[in-house]
Amino acid sequence: MELRLLGALPTDIRRHAEEQGWEVGERQLQRYVVKADRLLMKCVDKNAKRVMAHHFAARRALFARAMATAD
Repeated sequence: MELRLLGALPTDIRRHAEEQGWEVGERQLQRYVVKADRLLMKCVDKNAKRVMAHHFAARRALFARAMATAD
């Protein structure tokens, strides 16, 4: 789930699994991704308003940092 939180795509997770020597097949990795996504959705569903507020605040902070560096 941590990899998904960091924005990892299934291809990124495949590469990570190979680098870490997980020795799992493609189908097992797909099941891991589905399970992680379901856990994330449970968290979002329970705390939807708080999660949205956090995302808006994070986006504003990111925008402010980008503008401060003229990026």
